[in-house]
Amino acid sequence: MVNIGIITEKVAGIVKAELSKLKVECKALTKEGIPIEKESRKAKAFQLFGDGRRPSDPEVKSLGFKPNSAYRYFQAWKQAQKSAEA
Repeated sequence: MVNIGIITEKVAGIVKAELSKLKVECKALTKEGIPIEKESRKAKAFQLFGDGRRPSDPEVKSLGFKPNSAYRYFQAWKQAQKSAEA
């Protein structure tokens, strides 16, 4: 579209950035081909934490938690991991 003159380079850069954000959100919405919508948001967060994600990662943020809630869920997940190991 830039080559044809429909949009400018600046607009193309913005569109590319937004598309990459959407791709990250789409990955967070499906896990192994199963829509995550059927699970609770807390369960989704715990799955992401198990995959090595942190509360500040875009996949976790896309679940819509407040930062404090995401951190509390992360701490609860770590405690659950410790008790499972013992």
